[in-house]
Amino acid sequence: MKMKLQVISAALSLLVLASCKDKSAFEYSQSIVRIEKSMEVQMIASENSIGDFFEREVYDSALVASQRMEALADSKLKEVEALKVPDAKEANSFRSAAIRYFSYIKSIYTAYKDYSLQASVEDRQAAGIRLLEVTNKKDEVIRDMQNAQLRYAKANGFRIEK
Repeated sequence: MKMKLQVISAALSLLVLASCKDKSAFEYSQSIVRIEKSMEVQMIASENSIGDFFEREVYDSALVASQRMEALADSKLKEVEALKVPDAKEANSFRSAAIRYFSYIKSIYTAYKDYSLQASVEDRQAAGIRLLEVTNKKDEVIRDMQNAQLRYAKANGFRIEK
């Protein structure tokens, strides 16, 4: 009887450890989602105003908005980098994808800033080409992030809400 209790106790301990691991994997994913969502409203508003500023050629205002968003994206990137990575399957791959994603978001605003800073038409055209190169990668970067998150969720036994 004592041996049976020890086996059951050991099995329950393993079950608790496994569920804690799954929970930490899920919480890590949720933390990254929360960080992304926390900047969503500012991103939408800034995209609209920066586009309007560019259209009206009000580059000083575009510069201010770009710098503000570049700083916000950088702070969110640092939050992701500072998160404790759980001991879970695919965690490092997911972390790398998240860092690439937030770095990419920052690079968009850096490109907007660079475009805003150009004094000549020729320099602005060159900066515009660089800006297009950055923004054309958006779907790829988002897809890579989503795929990494799905692999991470599947490997750790939880689902991602769409």
